[in-house]
Amino acid sequence: MHKINFKLKHFSNIFYLILLIIISFECQSSDKAVTVFESNEDYEYTVENLTNAIIARGMVISNTVNLSDMLNRTGMDLGIVKPIYQYAKTIEFCSAQLSHKLSQVDPRNLVICPFAMSVYSTYEKPEIVYIAYRRYELVGDSQSLISEIHKMLKEIAIEASKF
Repeated sequence: MHKINFKLKHFSNIFYLILLIIISFECQSSDKAVTVFESNEDYEYTVENLTNAIIARGMVISNTVNLSDMLNRTGMDLGIVKPIYQYAKTIEFCSAQLSHKLSQVDPRNLVICPFAMSVYSTYEKPEIVYIAYRRYELVGDSQSLISEIHKMLKEIAIEASKF
């Protein structure tokens, strides 16, 4: 009887260890780190919608990076012959109010600002335009603030994609 209980105990420990490993890998997946929406509009119109959605919330765009141009230009030099993006831009933005909130929670959170959202289409599926953004984590007691930030980013993406 003791041998059976011992074997069952070890089996359950192994089972829980495997389950913990699976859950750990699932939490680290890129699906958790990046949120992507598909737009109903063409690329240029989606970029314009994104820009307008950011500005309408009183935030300042600090930079627009034309990533497809840079990647396509440098790809050849690096021996990459198959480009990925037909078009790709990343728009960086923030607000003084959010920067203050981030910093008040913990001064290290300033690194989160500016936020970045990307609009892109690929050569593989040129008819689909995507809007993507990172899911941020903050230092300190920040659950309500991070929820506010993720809600804002989601609303901007939805507005830009015209869902």
